[in-house]
Amino acid sequence: MWKYHVLICSLFMMVGAFIGFSLPMYISGVTITPLDLVIALIVAVISIPIHVLIHEAGHLLFGKLSGYRFLSFRLFSYMWVMDEERIRFKRLTTPGIIGQCLMIPPPFKEGEALEAQFINELKAYIAHTSQIG
Repeated sequence: MWKYHVLICSLFMMVGAFIGFSLPMYISGVTITPLDLVIALIVAVISIPIHVLIHEAGHLLFGKLSGYRFLSFRLFSYMWVMDEERIRFKRLTTPGIIGQCLMIPPPFKEGEALEAQFINELKAYIAHTSQIG
């Protein structure tokens, strides 16, 4: 059943990408060839994992800088998990999850835990937005 949902979501994403790519071209009077559409699709397919990797690496980097401990890092079904003192590689498929970085917060100190979490999220946001443009 979930494969059906993935297919439907992918179809809607492709329609949205087509409209987002072709409508400005049509309005500006630029001719779009089938090759242009194929190149745009290839670029989109390649760029999604790169963006997810940079985003999750931002969580990892700034989490470590904020005192968080590494628990796991995941890109699609590839997962690296901290197991006692070693990092182990695992394969895990969970529908709907493209990337994930799990960190263990530092020990709770009155008034500091929420500030550290906020700073970590802010730094990850900065890292994510720095790749745009």
